[in-house]
Amino acid sequence: MAEGKGPEKGSDIPAFGATGRRVGDYLLGQMIGAGGMGSVFLAKQISMQRLVAVKILRADYSAQPEYTERFFREVRLLAKLENPYIVQAIEAGVDKWTCFFAMEYVDGRDLRTELAIQERLTEKEVLSAARDVARAMGYAWSKFHMVHRDIKPANIMRTRAGGTKLLDVGISKIMNPSGRHTELTASGVMIGSPVYISPEQARGSKEIDFRSDIYSLGITMYHLLAGHPPYDSPNATSIVSMHLKNPVPVLRKEASVTPGTSTLIHEMMSKDPAGRPAGWEEIERRTTRLLAQFETVPISLADLADVDGDPVKKGAKPSESFLHRKKVLLAVVTGLLILAVLLSVLIFFIRKNRAAAPAAGQGNVVENAVPAGPKTDPDTVRQPVPDSDPAERRKTEMTVLLRLSGERETAKDFAGALRIWQNYRPPADLQNDPELQRNVTEQIRYLEERLRKQREDVTP
Repeated sequence: MAEGKGPEKGSDIPAFGATGRRVGDYLLGQMIGAGGMGSVFLAKQISMQRLVAVKILRADYSAQPEYTERFFREVRLLAKLENPYIVQAIEAGVDKWTCFFAMEYVDGRDLRTELAIQERLTEKEVLSAARDVARAMGYAWSKFHMVHRDIKPANIMRTRAGGTKLLDVGISKIMNPSGRHTELTASGVMIGSPVYISPEQARGSKEIDFRSDIYSLGITMYHLLAGHPPYDSPNATSIVSMHLKNPVPVLRKEASVTPGTSTLIHEMMSKDPAGRPAGWEEIERRTTRLLAQFETVPISLADLADVDGDPVKKGAKPSESFLHRKKVLLAVVTGLLILAVLLSVLIFFIRKNRAAAPAAGQGNVVENAVPAGPKTDPDTVRQPVPDSDPAERRKTEMTVLLRLSGERETAKDFAGALRIWQNYRPPADLQNDPELQRNVTEQIRYLEERLRKQREDVTP
């Protein structure tokens, strides 16, 4: 369900008048979410005069002790979670046989709604949301060994302030040191949504851990970036089967994202839990590093603030913190200038070398790899010596070609090495030499295979 989903910005908050239903200290307004065990309402807390979300247990469940106990277990669980990225519990109680649970109201939209509006989210938006979910679940796992089991766009809320809240912790499972677990949902219901469920959940395994949630978050990120889930079918059973059997798709074939993001999501979606990132801390660290490419740090008045945070006034004595920042800034600028000079020198020598000996891969034809005789002009095309030994000429040509090609192969530039052999033109007396032709053809096939394997290795 979706705790805290409320009216869109600019709309009127529902009136909580005398005709509104009251439960405990709360006047209920419109229903904003529903789940297997009950419904969630936007409400006003009378004593505090603030908007909250109130979950009401279904009436047929309220009369059954096993369901009321499960309901209040959820409340006690949420009450333990004090994290800015998880919806916060406020109060629980019973009013005239109605079990209710009040929680923080989150003003914003869930990512499923955002996806319906935008068709797909930006890489920066998805990485930011994933980092916040990792922070939330990293806290829940480290503190209580808790797994969520239903991470998906509908359960990730973007607040109007730009933050992220993880919703619907109510179906979580706590893994006890003994290996036993506590279920917090209705009996006989498949835990998780078919589109985002992990393979181990799909198999009904009871030995799931945080890596199952990492898989679901990876599927969620793929969906938000590509505009469609990686495994999709009108039939839920078919989708579950795809999670178990289909190969992991490559996001970069579906969306324009950086290689780092594509690789991270590919690892998170590994069929084998052991192939996924080793913990929530790793997800947070890698998403933070990937987000850095979208961040800019302009120099503003904040960079000129004194220790109390006030801008340095004209004529005032600079503070130690200001002087320290100034030194750091000067060191950074100096380092960048030195780096620019070094790069300029390097580029100069590279261009000089290229001008002296153009690469075959730039369209130049390798003709007569070695001189066949004396030359009067260094720019004159070399001509073969008619009475030279063809076997020696062939050997010399191959020796030079292998040296030129080998230099590029050593640098793993198989494409450049391949172009040398493809562009090679033998001298006139060897143009119809079958052995030379065979050697050149074999080298081309060999390098084509090396290039193919190299490209497969770098593609996630």
